[in-house]
Amino acid sequence: MKSRADEKRTKAHPALETIKARIAERLEAAGLSGREASVRAKLGLTYANDILSGRSLNPTRETLAKLGTVLDTDADYFFGTQSTPRNLPPSKLLPMRETVAAEAPLPAAPRRSDSIVPDRLDRS
Repeated sequence: MKSRADEKRTKAHPALETIKARIAERLEAAGLSGREASVRAKLGLTYANDILSGRSLNPTRETLAKLGTVLDTDADYFFGTQSTPRNLPPSKLLPMRETVAAEAPLPAAPRRSDSIVPDRLDRS
């Protein structure tokens, strides 16, 4: 009979494929290597790469939360229980349409004669 620890080592987490895909996505978005993200999260040199390669089959919520801090996301996003990388409250600002931004004229550059600083000081 296998011990619980042995079973954990050989049986993959049910969301492992989602975890792997989302770690890879967040690494790319952050412009970091797996090694760099692992070191910044203080999880050793190979933590993210071990998950991505399948050497680590059961990442914990605690370690994924640490990795998420570096990759600007939450552990729930890695597990697939959250659909966006950050669980932020919705913005009260309306999104700017690209067409409106493209149609807005640029302000004119100030002319030299519009300067509020006189060219010469009156020394009378």
